[in-house]
Amino acid sequence: MKARTLFSLSSLTVVAALAVLEPVGLKRGNGYAIEAKATGDDVCAGSEGLAGFVHLDRRDRHIFFWAFESRNDPATDPVVLWMTGGPGGSSTGIGGLVELGPCLVRDANSTISNPNAWNNNATVLFVDQPANVGYSYSSVNVTGVDEATDDMHLFLRVFFATYPQLQDRPFYIAGESFGGTWVPRLAERILDRETSGLSQVVASTTSTSSVFAPIQLRGVLLGNTQVEQADQWKGFYDTGCTGAQPLFNATACTHIQLQAARCESLLPVCDRMHYDQALCAAVLQYCREESVFFIVEAGLNPYDFRRTCDPERFPNCYQSLVDAEIYMSSERVRRGLGLSIHSDDRPFVLENYELSVAFTQNGDVGTSTSDAVRYLLDKDIPVLIYVGNKDWFCNAAGTRYWVNNMPWHGLAPFRAAPEQPWYYDGQQAGWSKSYKNLKFVEVFDAGHMVPMDKGAEAVAMVNDFLFSQ
Repeated sequence: MKARTLFSLSSLTVVAALAVLEPVGLKRGNGYAIEAKATGDDVCAGSEGLAGFVHLDRRDRHIFFWAFESRNDPATDPVVLWMTGGPGGSSTGIGGLVELGPCLVRDANSTISNPNAWNNNATVLFVDQPANVGYSYSSVNVTGVDEATDDMHLFLRVFFATYPQLQDRPFYIAGESFGGTWVPRLAERILDRETSGLSQVVASTTSTSSVFAPIQLRGVLLGNTQVEQADQWKGFYDTGCTGAQPLFNATACTHIQLQAARCESLLPVCDRMHYDQALCAAVLQYCREESVFFIVEAGLNPYDFRRTCDPERFPNCYQSLVDAEIYMSSERVRRGLGLSIHSDDRPFVLENYELSVAFTQNGDVGTSTSDAVRYLLDKDIPVLIYVGNKDWFCNAAGTRYWVNNMPWHGLAPFRAAPEQPWYYDGQQAGWSKSYKNLKFVEVFDAGHMVPMDKGAEAVAMVNDFLFSQ
């Protein structure tokens, strides 16, 4: 890790004025507009931020964001974009207020300062995407990942053009769960569209040329993400039926074993067929019912199998998520975020389940993004893959199967490398291994949302990744 002075927790009591992210009134450009206002510690305890919209004329998109400058050195620290999964989960509500933001919901009416926030040493940008998630909105539904990626790429170009001081900062994209699709596809788009000479010539002749701004992509972070579903499925039996205290009895494990064999043979066929909707939607539904949702019927929380979750309540297994939705929907917070300037009363959508169903039906949920991760690795982009070992959905065993078998130029030495104990504060906190620009970390005693369960360990891991490149 490079020698560097990092944020000190003693500064948590200080609410500093924004140094880089200045508020802007409604500023219009060619095909877009942006507006942003400062937010205070009345809506995020102990922190000032910047909230606003990027309005894109194309497809009538209005994308909401909430950004927080680095507590350390906003003039030089990197910029991190956080993308919550789902698809359809709010980055501001889930990532920002439940996991890794500078403040976390204490209850449905208040927040507390987070000493383990990811903006301790980076400027962090939470974006509600796709449109019609969180406070983002559009009159036209997003049809799939390609369209959502287009929107986010243009959002970033507008954002960096508006704040040119950030254009030379190292930029990282982090995500969770379906972030295993969002993050690699967006990173791939940035490299593909912004690093080639031809694409820059094309950009200079388009209607968005006035917002063409460089994006210094330096790495991606994938936390408990689904990237390669066929490999992920292999981990269900390991997770539920092995070890000193397996989750399920012998009868249940025999059932999981048989269904896993079927799904492991069917899912790669779907991938080779480029997810034929007529066939593969049925395959995915079958495999989910027989393997993935097996744990829900058992009354356990699939995001953290140490916890219980009433099947009637699923997927709302955490009170903190309920609190975050109520908090973000309150009139006081709406005013603090500047939303009172809008005449209508759009609700805050913590999780857009209709969008999730649509993405499942069109095949995007079941489609592998290993090709995009491989592309990033082969372009020498650093990739951190971390996973909590108490997650069922995106379990550590399945992630390990995938990361040890993903084709890239460093596969053989990475797979051969032994895992080493990973330490935090002098205690083993997990396992880790790396080769060149790929690093894998298994985090002990964490579920699907590692920053929520192991905040101190998570931010230490992130800082090590950000400042060791």
